[in-house]
Amino acid sequence: MKNNPACSFEIAGDYPPYKGIRGDGTAVILDEKGESVLLALIDKYLGKKESNLSNFLKKNSKTEVAIQINPKKIHNYDYSKRMKGI
Repeated sequence: MKNNPACSFEIAGDYPPYKGIRGDGTAVILDEKGESVLLALIDKYLGKKESNLSNFLKKNSKTEVAIQINPKKIHNYDYSKRMKGI
């Protein structure tokens, strides 16, 4: 990423009807924010309760990095009408 920051991304749900956004941009590695972003994601998705997964993730949190994507193009899609009844 440091040598070639061009990237693509997609943010979407896992289940039909499919809808979301995708795009192109550039990525920036934020070394100093890795641990704080990881801890925020653990709190959001795993909660404050201790678990094997949260303990595993926290064990190496000092080596984590955050990746910031600066979008250049964003496209949205929504297949709800096409997938009605699925």
